[in-house]
Amino acid sequence: MKIVLSIISLILIVSSAMADDDYDGAESSVVTIGDSTNVDVLIRELTEDPQSREEIKDLLGSSSNQSSINFSENEVTPSNGSILTDYTFCVKVDASSSCDVELQVREANSSIWVAKGSVSCNEPGTLCWDNIKLNELGRANYRFASGGSTSRIYVGPEVLPIKIGSTVDPSNGSLGNKYVYGATLTFLGTDEPIRVELEAKNPDDQNWVSVGQQCYSQKNINFVVDKLPFTDPFLGLLEYRFVSGDRVLGSFTGPNIYVNFRNESYEVTNGKYTYSVAVSSSVSDLPVYLMHSKNNVNWDNVDEVPFRNYTMGNGSWEVLEWEDYPAYRMFKFKATEIA
Repeated sequence: MKIVLSIISLILIVSSAMADDDYDGAESSVVTIGDSTNVDVLIRELTEDPQSREEIKDLLGSSSNQSSINFSENEVTPSNGSILTDYTFCVKVDASSSCDVELQVREANSSIWVAKGSVSCNEPGTLCWDNIKLNELGRANYRFASGGSTSRIYVGPEVLPIKIGSTVDPSNGSLGNKYVYGATLTFLGTDEPIRVELEAKNPDDQNWVSVGQQCYSQKNINFVVDKLPFTDPFLGLLEYRFVSGDRVLGSFTGPNIYVNFRNESYEVTNGKYTYSVAVSSSVSDLPVYLMHSKNNVNWDNVDEVPFRNYTMGNGSWEVLEWEDYPAYRMFKFKATEIA
């Protein structure tokens, strides 16, 4: 019995080795499930004992109850794309009986085959798997499986990186600034419009926060952010990224937060107003301006020499005051821009 099992193992190893080579092309791949002719030949070559031959046949199963399947004319389109691309895998199937065929994909830098769905085959013809997305950059492999049999391994598609550039204007400011985030996408891997979301990383808890989204169909896209959604003071370089669904299109740094304002207030004494603000900055001797507006659109300095100097420069808080000024409908504070 040990000899019989060893012979069966050898038959299975030989069959597996014949069916698992990498293959790049569209040549027909024939996989036979229990091909009685091939099995009989192997049995005759491996043992001369008639009883052992019969035992092997019984363990492998009756050849009259087994079927064959032929995979040919395989294709994946497009042959290259990105993580946003919807890939279509097709193969021509000729089976001696009805069966279910499963698409399996091994992504770049992986040894794991992942099932991407099954399609029933009731008669010879071409089967296709649509809207298949891939996650890893590089060249993938794919194959088809039915029952205990698999096709040859085919090469493709090539998953290329998305090409995206970005700027943020201004590049330096405070958390209260208005910022314009721009993105230029030169390769997406799809011609379909996609929804792009801008996310900024909260420097306090390191979580990504959505600050805007748009439907992208052109080469350039801009997000106007009136105010970043962070309240805790922060000095340093922020991070942001563009995402589509669960796919990260690109990550970037900016703007550089070099000044914080808090406790903006005013007091009235004998009809005169005193305006004050607490300032923290990484820049020493930083001029800070008191601005006023009637419509929240046009802003002016309060006089010709409006600024007060923030002198610390080490991130410490310093209170600046403007005394004996008239009432303003709207006011805010602004630091001198830095390069």
